[in-house]
Amino acid sequence: MTSTAPSDGTALTPAERAPVEELLRQLGKGVRAHQLYLQNNPIYQRTLEQLRTSFAPVWRETDTLVLQVTETELLWQATPVLVETEKA
Repeated sequence: MTSTAPSDGTALTPAERAPVEELLRQLGKGVRAHQLYLQNNPIYQRTLEQLRTSFAPVWRETDTLVLQVTETELLWQATPVLVETEKA
């Protein structure tokens, strides 16, 4: 399976990058839940299940997920999928 990213260097559409953006949001929530809750807490368990679920749409699009890291962004296929301008 290959990525749906355009080969001509154009940016991904919002629909193409949405699964990766959602995965990264869920990953952030998972990290926070891991820091705040015990493993038997229902909120912790629900957050991890949502994180697991968010991987499926990404794996339907690509076999690998390679992200570039800059000071304020995570890029996938040269398109920003997570931007934190407030946190350099």
